[in-house]
Amino acid sequence: MKKLLLFISFVMTFAVVSAQQAIFPKLSMWKYLNISSAPPSTWNASNFNDTSWPSGAGEFGFGEGDEATVLVKMNPSITYYFRKKVTFSTSPSGMTFNLNFKHDDGAIVYVNGVEVIRTSLMPAGPVTYTTETTDFLPNNLENTYISYTIQGSSFQAGENTIAIEVHNQRTTSSDVSFDAELVFSSTLSTIENTFKNKITVYPTVLKKDDLLNVNFLGSKGVLHILSSEGRLVKTNVLTKGINKIPTSFSSEGVYFYSIADEKENIISGKIIVK
Repeated sequence: MKKLLLFISFVMTFAVVSAQQAIFPKLSMWKYLNISSAPPSTWNASNFNDTSWPSGAGEFGFGEGDEATVLVKMNPSITYYFRKKVTFSTSPSGMTFNLNFKHDDGAIVYVNGVEVIRTSLMPAGPVTYTTETTDFLPNNLENTYISYTIQGSSFQAGENTIAIEVHNQRTTSSDVSFDAELVFSSTLSTIENTFKNKITVYPTVLKKDDLLNVNFLGSKGVLHILSSEGRLVKTNVLTKGINKIPTSFSSEGVYFYSIADEKENIISGKIIVK
């Protein structure tokens, strides 16, 4: 059987965002470094050991009062470092991804150690932990998720590391902000009505031990269910007809599902467990 595309590991949460599919959502968990000196030279590499870095949830920053993880203003450092791992079972080459993120004031983004994004306020050339942005980010953009494109060829099958350094304009800046989501916007996320009409998932509000019914009119598919934190909690192969799937959810809350068929179509949605 042709491999089903997009078995995404536990770090990824599926959610429908207009015509885009979330790989990881806003306000998710990141490893981060908040120190007054230079980071290790290989901090953005995929094989860098970040186990000593603390973990925190977005939004990160200080000075605005809306931070989930409060950063500490440092001197002479004006740079904050973030890392997150994402995993693809097959190569996403040919897909187009958007990184939507807040970066007050500037940022550089790396995938597996290779620079893929440099925001407009970052100077050209090598940067250090004391490199200032060329200007302040305008106030009307400080809380805006600005979208940047990353080509699928930047990622590989298996584990990938996204590393981001966020620079302030100067050490006296009154605030800093960071948060991000990664979404893809490709033919895989533009679900044709013919595929939508082949799948019915019910009920979408259920109790912990209720059966989840998936009426699947394709020949073969796979269902993944993830928690709101991105933890994979269920995988089930689908066959044609009504699939009655035991759930045994460990807790109440919001869960996300994705269903893919052997033709690489994919659809996703939300389940509420009460």
